[in-house]
Amino acid sequence: MPAEAGLGGGSADAVAAARLVLAAFGVEWPTRRLAALLAPLGADVAFFVEGGTALGRGRGDVLTPLVDLPDHAVLVARPGFGVSTREAYGWFDADPAPPASTPRTAPAAAADWPAYLAACRNDLQPAVTARHPALLEGLDRLASAGAALAMMSGSGSALFGLFPPEVDLDAVAAGWPSGWRLWPTRTLSREAYRAATAVDGPRGVVLPLFDGPAVV
Repeated sequence: MPAEAGLGGGSADAVAAARLVLAAFGVEWPTRRLAALLAPLGADVAFFVEGGTALGRGRGDVLTPLVDLPDHAVLVARPGFGVSTREAYGWFDADPAPPASTPRTAPAAAADWPAYLAACRNDLQPAVTARHPALLEGLDRLASAGAALAMMSGSGSALFGLFPPEVDLDAVAAGWPSGWRLWPTRTLSREAYRAATAVDGPRGVVLPLFDGPAVV
């Protein structure tokens, strides 16, 4: 994933690299240990270690697993520019979003998700889209195509739309202005995420990590 997109690409890469190293040594770590080791690299690391649908508190690294979001087709759209996380938070400080009117309860069952999604918001989105009107046009495109949720991802600049699983995402992606990059994808359950990111490696392999003695 590109930088300055709000997609956590750097954190995802860090987790993938760490898993490859552990697999090369034939070592398995509990997810909490891996997340704690990589935590200084980014607040998104914990999520990419655990996977699945989760509620993030604190910096976003204190996770509470939620019932999996039902299967959705997802279109990720990024314009031809990025958004600095530092600048996005600076804009938010200048134009803070009002607090939510009512507290929301996390979904307890798959049937609770539609109402929850309808009330979702990204507090950074108004401040960032005010500086980048092209993002509003992208959000309008996603919503007009029937997205159950169209929103900026993190601090931007990427957007995403959640669609019913049977939607033809190639058709949704057709006709976007030049300069946008589009990725059709879909949601994963926690179990499917862990299966997709599992890495098998040799057991008991000795690998030289530096010019000194080999390390097991």
